Amino acid sequence: MIKVSLRPNLIYPIYLIIWTFLRKIVSILISKIFKFKGSVLYTHLMFFGEMIGGFIFYNYQKGIGNKHQTELSRESILITRLRKTKMQRADGILKISFLIFITSFFDFLEFILSTYYISKIKNKSGTLQIRLGGILIIISSLVCWFFLKFSIFRHQILSLTIIGISLIILIISEFLFQKYDIIISPKYLFFAIFLSILSHLSIALNNTIEKYLIDFNFLHPFLVLTIQGIIGFCFTFICAIYENPIPDIKLIYTNNSSGMFTLFIFLLLFYTVFGGLKNIYRMDTIMLFSPMNKHLADIFINPLYIIYYFIVGEDFSNNGGRNYFYFFLNLIILIIFDICGLIYNEFLIISCCGMGYNTYKSITLRASQLEELDSIYDDDKIDSEYYIND
Repeated sequence: MIKVSLRPNLIYPIYLIIWTFLRKIVSILISKIFKFKGSVLYTHLMFFGEMIGGFIFYNYQKGIGNKHQTELSRESILITRLRKTKMQRADGILKISFLIFITSFFDFLEFILSTYYISKIKNKSGTLQIRLGGILIIISSLVCWFFLKFSIFRHQILSLTIIGISLIILIISEFLFQKYDIIISPKYLFFAIFLSILSHLSIALNNTIEKYLIDFNFLHPFLVLTIQGIIGFCFTFICAIYENPIPDIKLIYTNNSSGMFTLFIFLLLFYTVFGGLKNIYRMDTIMLFSPMNKHLADIFINPLYIIYYFIVGEDFSNNGGRNYFYFFLNLIILIIFDICGLIYNEFLIISCCGMGYNTYKSITLRASQLEELDSIYDDDKIDSEYYIND
């Protein structure tokens, strides 16, 4: 009833998962060892990694392209230029510049919310934003359907419906299991959920616009990433005027030995490198697949995160003890998100009720069969012409 379907170029979303996971491990180590979290500095490092990583990979690929072009014949170069002239961009330079600016803003908004402002709300669940990640696929699919005219088929409608119902159950359970006190009230919990959804909305809009820029305006993904990094870096400098991270860094320098502070700097360096690689493969995944595939990579290992936070006792606790029902309910919901994401993106295919008809595997199979029939028809036509002429 359910079949596994592999796709070409899966190495890119796999690498995206790996680099995202490694950056998360580094942030956990920094938080555990140095009690350093909820800082604007992470946003600086994220955009710096985007800018440097995008610049290096863009120039590397451009160098390969120029080298390859010198090896082509003059006739091949003329044909390549002729094809490029026929590919008209959907928008002018002004609109393209505006869209890149908007993607940088959404990138900044998501990261500043997730790494700084949401963490400032005390006594809420530390994994709240992670657990709401399933909404990414819903938002992006609707935005791509409305603006980019992506089709949504039967198996995808089923996936989105199940994800939506699961999200409602998750949010209701959050209000039921949250322990309220003078610090956090239902109003502040609602505000935390709102900011978490807003951060996911920013990711979805950002990735959808990136897909539009790559597919309809033929922009190089790493050039877009480089410009995003530059603009986002400017945003963080403006933000740093109001939320200065320097005092927190000075505090770590004062309270730790020179060796420990060197370790802190190295961990920040690893955070930057892993973040840059994460965003490189983010752009590759969006270019080769879709924003929904990229979001599947974003949420795929979320169950591991909440298992870790449950084991170390940093979440899903109540009255000093662990709330097993609360934890397992959310674990099941996150697994449902992953399964539905695999079905939506056609890595798992449901072979009933016509849900497998419009999947990538089914369409590819029908295309190959049609090509084979055309080949047989052409062979028969040649044979009949041979006999007639004979």
